[in-house]
Amino acid sequence: MNKLLPFCILFFGLQFISNGWSQTQIEPEFLTIDEGLSQGFISAIHQDQEGFLWIGTKNGLNRYDGELFEVFTHRLNDDYSISDDHVTAINELGEYLIFGTNDGRVNLFHKRLRRFYRLPNLFSPDDYLLGQAFIKVLLVDEQQQLWLLNYSKTLLRLQFPENFWKDLPKNEQLLNEIIITDFPSIQLREVQEGSEGMLYGLHDNEQYLAIDIKSGQWQWTKENADADPTYREDAFSFLATLRQYFKWISPSDSGITQTDFTVVSCHYLSDQKQLWLFTDQGILVYNNWSKTKRQLTKADADAIYPQTNYSVTELYKDSSGIIWIGTGGYGLLKVNPRQLKIRTYFKGNTIYAPPFMSPAGEIMIASLKDYMFYHANEQERTFSKQPALMGTWWSEGQNDTLWSVNKCKHGIEIHKIAPEGQFILESKLAIPEGYYFHTAIKEPEADIFWIAHHRGALVQYNAPTKAWKHFEFGHLLADGYDCRALVKTTNKHWWIGTSKGLIHGIPIADTLKFELIRVAEQGLLNDDISSLLADRKNEHLLWIGTKGGGLHLLDTRTSKFTYWTEATGLPNNIIYGVQQDQQGTLWMSSNKGIINLDPASNTIRNFTKADGLQSNEFNTWAYAQTATGELLFGGVSGLNAFHPKDMQSNPVSPKVWITGIRLNNQPIAVGDSTAILQEAVEYT
Repeated sequence: MNKLLPFCILFFGLQFISNGWSQTQIEPEFLTIDEGLSQGFISAIHQDQEGFLWIGTKNGLNRYDGELFEVFTHRLNDDYSISDDHVTAINELGEYLIFGTNDGRVNLFHKRLRRFYRLPNLFSPDDYLLGQAFIKVLLVDEQQQLWLLNYSKTLLRLQFPENFWKDLPKNEQLLNEIIITDFPSIQLREVQEGSEGMLYGLHDNEQYLAIDIKSGQWQWTKENADADPTYREDAFSFLATLRQYFKWISPSDSGITQTDFTVVSCHYLSDQKQLWLFTDQGILVYNNWSKTKRQLTKADADAIYPQTNYSVTELYKDSSGIIWIGTGGYGLLKVNPRQLKIRTYFKGNTIYAPPFMSPAGEIMIASLKDYMFYHANEQERTFSKQPALMGTWWSEGQNDTLWSVNKCKHGIEIHKIAPEGQFILESKLAIPEGYYFHTAIKEPEADIFWIAHHRGALVQYNAPTKAWKHFEFGHLLADGYDCRALVKTTNKHWWIGTSKGLIHGIPIADTLKFELIRVAEQGLLNDDISSLLADRKNEHLLWIGTKGGGLHLLDTRTSKFTYWTEATGLPNNIIYGVQQDQQGTLWMSSNKGIINLDPASNTIRNFTKADGLQSNEFNTWAYAQTATGELLFGGVSGLNAFHPKDMQSNPVSPKVWITGIRLNNQPIAVGDSTAILQEAVEYT
C-alpha cells in the first residue's frame, strides 16, 4: 500500500544543535532511610532466585520486595543472627544466601528457616587485628566452591563436605569440616568469574591471572593468551584515577582511555557492553564500549545524570533489567532501563509541530520561538532566515533534496533547499489573509504536494507541471476550525481530520466530493480529531485519534466504528498522535504518556515520565516516524525518540509471594511463640 508521509513544520531561524541535546537524561528513583532502608551507605547488592533484592549497608542487611524493606541486624545472645551489621559482600547457593561482613566472617543464611550460620574465623589473626579481614568478594563457582577475597588481598577457597548444604540445619558440626585453601603467593585486588573452569584475578601488579578452580593452579593470562583462546575478552577491570583518564585491564592487554572529565569510579555491564562512569560531571553511560575507544568525552555519552555529589559504591542489574546504584551515604538509586532507550531532544522546549529526520540523521523540528536541529555528526549549522512564518519539510530521497512548504504573508510558498542552505522559490499560491495550515503531505512516488488549510480547501501542487489545484470543502463547516490531519487511502479517497469532525473526500472524475462525519450523525464519539493513520496491514482501516473521545477505528467499507476509551482500558481519552510499527501495534501520544495498543490481543501498555519520557503531556501535530521505523513524539518539554523494539515488555514474569502474616495486627515470625510458622512464609 502506498503511503503519504508527513512533513515537519518549522518556524524560521534554522540551525543545528549539538549532540548533547540528544543525550538521555537519567532520572533515578531514590530509596533512602525515608523509604525504610536501614542506612545510606550501600556496600553490596544482590537479587536472589526468588526475585528479592538484598542490600548490604553499614548498619544492617536489607531485603527489598519492591515495596517494603525488611532489616536484619546482629542481636546479642542470638547465635542465629548475622555476625555483624556491616554487610560487605553477598552471593547465593541453593536455599542459602551467603554474606560477607566487615568483621571478616562468612554467614550462611537459610532462607526457609531464616537462620544465619556463622563460619569460624578464616583469615590470619593479623588481618583481624589490623581490621583488614572484611570480605570484598564472594564468588560461588560451578563446583559449588566458595572463593573469598578480603581487604588485605588474601584469597581463600572453601570446599564443603558432601551433603553439607542439605544437612547443615541438622548438623552444625559440618561448619568445622570445611576445607580451606589459601594462595599466599598472589595478592589480588579483585576476583571475577572467568571462562569455564576458571576464575580471573586482578593482581597487585595490574595484570590478570587465571585460576583453575579444580587444581588451584594459576597462570598469567597475558603471557598465555595466544596458547589458551578460551580467555574471556569481555572481562575487564577498571582503575579510576581521579584524573582525566581511566585504566582498563583485560586478560590479554591493558590500556588508558582519556576523558575530558575527572573519573571517580568505573563499572562495566559486560552483557550489554555498557560502561558507567561516575565523574565530576555526573553519571555518564556509554553503550557498546570497547577497549578500542581510547578517548571519551562528556558529549559522547549516551545517557547522563548530571548530579555530582554522590560517591558510587555498587552497580547492579537485576533480572528485569533495572539498574541499582549504591551510593556512599545517599542510599540506593533505581534506574528504569527504558530510560536508557528513550532519547530526549530539545529538552525544556515545547514541541508543537511534526518532527522530521533526514536521511543524514538530522532531526528538524519547530519550537514556538525558532528552528531547532540536531545533526548526527555533531556539527552546528545555520540556514539563512526566511520570511515564512511556517514551513513543512520533506527530503525527496533520491538526491536528498529538501522541500519546504511555507506559509507566507499572502499565501503558500514552496521552496527547494540547496545543500548550502539557500531557499530556492519553486512556486507560490496567493490565498486571502487569515488562513493558516499545519497539515501537508507529499506523494511518495512523485513531487506532488497536498495541503489542507483552514479556509476550507485541499490544495494540490504538482512540481513537474508547476500547476495548482483546489478542492473546496469549507461549505461543510462553520468558521473557526483547525485542519489537524490529512491522509490518502489506497482507493484514492481523502480524509481530513478537523476540530469539528472528519472530512471524507470521494474521487469523482478529476474532482473530489466531500462529506462530513460528525458525532451526532455517523458515529464519532468526539468531533475534535487530532490524528489520522491508514492501517499498515489492512488498506480499508483508518485509525482516528481524538481530543476527548479516545481512539477510533473506521472500516471504510462498512462505515462502522470500533472504539478504545478510558472505559475500555486506555489511560487517557486525549490522543494526539497515532503511529504504527512494523508488527502492526499502535503507539499514541496523550496527556498521560505514550500508549501502546496491540489490536490483535487488545493489550494496552502505558509509558510515562518514569520510563524516560520528556513529560507525561504531549502536543498536537508533534509526532512522526522515520524511515528506519524510529518513533518521534513531541511534548511540553522536548522531543522523545525511540525504536519500538526497545520498548518490549520484560520477558521475566515476576513471581508472586506472600511476604508476611499478621495476627491481631501483629507480625508473625518464624519460630515465635505463636508456633504458626515453622519456616519462612514465602515457602509455607
